[in-house]
Amino acid sequence: MTEKLNYSSAAAILGFSLIVAILRAFSVRSEATRVMVAAPLIAFVTTHILYLNCYQFDYGCEFEGMRLIVDTDKNRVSSIPTNEVCLTLAVAQLLVWVVWAGVSNHPSRWKIRLVSVGECLIVFFQIYDFPPFWGFLDAHGISHAIAIPISYIWWGFIHDDGVYRTTALLKKTK
Repeated sequence: MTEKLNYSSAAAILGFSLIVAILRAFSVRSEATRVMVAAPLIAFVTTHILYLNCYQFDYGCEFEGMRLIVDTDKNRVSSIPTNEVCLTLAVAQLLVWVVWAGVSNHPSRWKIRLVSVGECLIVFFQIYDFPPFWGFLDAHGISHAIAIPISYIWWGFIHDDGVYRTTALLKKTK
């Protein structure tokens, strides 16, 4: 049950975040265009979540990306499946934000660049897992530790972006 909730919520938040990234990066203002962007992504993510929860929660079928696990004690590398859908949504969202930060003159674009580097590190540690150092520090734990400051910086960008856009709109009305 908890694995289904974990993968379902990850797919939902990544799908929604991709929609927001596309709408914000391309400054989509038309309601019809917003629907044309959001509807297919919502349909895809909803279908994926329903497939996982109602039909088949199969790592081998739906999760075909590979996570490498390095076993330093036995000098071997083995692989287990990881969530390819969530990885694809995360990479797409990351690419949209990186391109936007590169072409934008937003005063807080440095935060997006820093968040992008942090997200790349998180994805790296999620994919290339390794056994715990000193019995407690493993790749999954490191990825969660990186997520803490990245979340704070991300929400700082969201606040700055809200202030920036509100200020720009108020200047246009005066």
